[in-house]
Amino acid sequence: AGLVGTGALLLLGCTVTILWRLWSRTRKKRERHARRVKNPSELTREQREFEVEENLNAVDDLQAELEADNAFRRELDPLAHKIAAKRESKQLEIVAFGAISSGKSSLLNALAGGDVFVTDLKGGTTAQRNEIPWPGIDSVMLVDTPGLGEVDGASRGSMSAGAAKDADLVLLVVDGPLREWEFELLKQLGDMEKRVLICLNKEDWYDADERKSLIGQIQKQVTGLVEADDIVTVRSQMTQRPRVRVMSDGTESEEMVDVPIDISPLADRMMKIVKRDGRDLLLGNLLLQSRGLVDEARRRVEDALDRRAWETVDKYMWGAGGAAALNPFPLVDLIAGCAISTKMVVDLGRVYRQDIDLNAAVTLVGQ
Repeated sequence: AGLVGTGALLLLGCTVTILWRLWSRTRKKRERHARRVKNPSELTREQREFEVEENLNAVDDLQAELEADNAFRRELDPLAHKIAAKRESKQLEIVAFGAISSGKSSLLNALAGGDVFVTDLKGGTTAQRNEIPWPGIDSVMLVDTPGLGEVDGASRGSMSAGAAKDADLVLLVVDGPLREWEFELLKQLGDMEKRVLICLNKEDWYDADERKSLIGQIQKQVTGLVEADDIVTVRSQMTQRPRVRVMSDGTESEEMVDVPIDISPLADRMMKIVKRDGRDLLLGNLLLQSRGLVDEARRRVEDALDRRAWETVDKYMWGAGGAAALNPFPLVDLIAGCAISTKMVVDLGRVYRQDIDLNAAVTLVGQ
């Protein structure tokens, strides 16, 4: 009787210990879930940094589960390394989008101080993603994307969408009132919590009153999506305008004079955002990318882990059956079965890299 009592106490102690661990995990899991459902803007800088680190570690753990699957590692390793490298370098990506012939590439060339990005008066010449450091600010990368709505739009559209996911700051170049697809893009970027600068290019097309009216129209269109101060007007190419010259004899002569490029409103606004909000924009984007990477890794290993989980279930069910068959004492049999089942649930949690909390354990053991 004493031996049975000692065994029962040991089993009870093991069960209590497991339940205590489950309760602790329940609290941590609730905290982690509450943080993960929040948008980056709702978290402190420290919370964002912590979760990025946590997500990268989670990806490493998931990859370890399928260490022999080289194809899986070849696909995820570059993505994880890209996020880690960006976090280390703290390099901000400013990605430009725009319609055909909106002057997007010309504008980026003006920012870059040279003919770096391909331009063509016919439009539709940006066939792939191009990037270059912003001169004098190596921590900022200027990125040109294929013009939205170009020929071959299906493939180039997907490339632009991919670039938007990586963008820390989005530059939308327009040459008039927002088109429907531009407004839809802004809504998608808003859902992704992307900071957007709208740049009205070719301001020389409009006189002062027309520019004021157009800016007011754009501000109404993007209310709630883009800050009013983040809408600027520029002239990215040199143009000409007529000028009347009065001659010495009183006659008038009309001549064309050059109007130089003026991108200072955009450059000044970009610089202010980079200095004031650059780190927060970078962290927010890294957080979203790392969350997506974790989700993708989990989807990829799910089938393999399911097979491993069934092996665990079979092992513990054989153990529970053996304990029931060999033990003549009903109370001890109940405690043993509960302990074995609870341990099985905890091991299943390890298989899936999940901390099984108390509620989940009770539900699964009950079932």
